[in-house]
This record gives sequence, structure tokens and C-alpha cells, in this order.
Amino acid sequence: MLALSSEFKNIRTQIKYVNREYKDQYHLIYPDPNNIWTREYSNNKSYSSENITLDVGNILPFDILNTKHRMSLAVSYSDTKRDYNNANDSETKEYSHVLYNGKLITPNNLPASDFNVPLTARISWDFTPNFLAGLNISNFLVYKPTFQGLTKSSSIAKPYTHINNLPVIYSYNDTSIPSVVRWDMRASYTHQISQNIHAIWGLTINNVTNRHNKYLDTDYYLKSEIGRQFIADITFKF
Repeated sequence: MLALSSEFKNIRTQIKYVNREYKDQYHLIYPDPNNIWTREYSNNKSYSSENITLDVGNILPFDILNTKHRMSLAVSYSDTKRDYNNANDSETKEYSHVLYNGKLITPNNLPASDFNVPLTARISWDFTPNFLAGLNISNFLVYKPTFQGLTKSSSIAKPYTHINNLPVIYSYNDTSIPSVVRWDMRASYTHQISQNIHAIWGLTINNVTNRHNKYLDTDYYLKSEIGRQFIADITFKF
């Protein structure tokens, strides 16, 4: 890992690089199709990951229209390469083949999927009115562009129904994973009840625009993120 930080006037900047090398990874070797109940394992697999993050923001709040503002921008880039899929002991008991882009293959010949979103941008913006110091409003925006991923379906087209007396259960396809744009917001007001007791009223709104965002889960299915969600809370500090 290598990280560099700097402060210039009222701007702080940090860039961080992380490189990871994973070796001797646990892996299930699929058996001979004629002897599907025999399972062998090895630890001869590996993968690598590179991550770069740039984070820029202000150190002290700046005043605009009688309001104190704090802002930051973070951009992350990830590149993960892996030459194997996760071991699944139950697969050899359920099926020996799957469909990949319409072709019949064994599961260990599926391309490795790392569920890696190559690029993510995050913006946070907090502001507090000078005339109401107890009020704070936070905004958090996330953007993830479209990327290619591997998705799974349990809908199998004929004539691929059974191979080696086992059913062909799953179909895998290279899929364009849609972009994600999400805006979360939180407003809180802190009131001092006594010298050592504070009450905080909060309202959180997740996915303010109610956009239908999707993500690729580790089970290879596309799933939906939460829609618009309201959470009200009261906190006491003493």
C-alpha cells in the first residue's frame, strides 16, 4: 500500500494505491463426469487486486449564503483478476454441466466472476445554517457506471435437460450490469436539554429519487437495491 496526503490552504487531498496478491487459494476440482461423487480439492489458484482511490475535500467549512458547507469527492478504481470460481461442494451432487452463453460446459470452465465494480464516484455535502447551528443536512451521492458481469438463470432451454443422469439446472450469460445513481440524505437537529444532555432528532431519506438501481450479488443474480426509504429517529446523549 502507498498513500500520499497533502493540505494546501483549505483543501485536503489523499491518493491511495493498494495491491493485493492472493496465492494458494482453495478450489474444488470437478470430478470425471462418469464419477461425479468423487471430489478433489487443490490450493493452486490465485488472484490479484489493484485499487486506487482519490479523495479531495475542504478542511474547514466555508461560508456561502450564511451557511457553513463541508464537501468531499472520492473516486475509486478497482481491477480484480481471478482464475477460478468459488468452491461449492454441493454442485457435484446436483449437476455436472451448465449453459454458458447458450453452450454446454462444466461449471469449472465458467469464466471467473469477481463482482467487481471498476469505477465508483462518491460525493458528500453537509451544510449547517449559521442562524440555526443545531441543524445539519447531509447529502451523499453515488455513481457507478455500467460494467460487464456474469449472471445466472434457472431457466434452461431444451434440449439441455439432463446430462450424465443429472439435470442441467443453471444458465449463465455475460450481461451488461446497469449503472447506479443514488442520492441519500439525512437531516438532524441537536438540542441541548441541559449541560450534559442533548436530544437529536433525525430524518434519513435513502434513494431520494426512488431510482430503480440494480447490483450483481455473489450468487450471480441481479438484485434490486432499496427504493425510497424514510427513517425517523430520536437520540439522547448524556
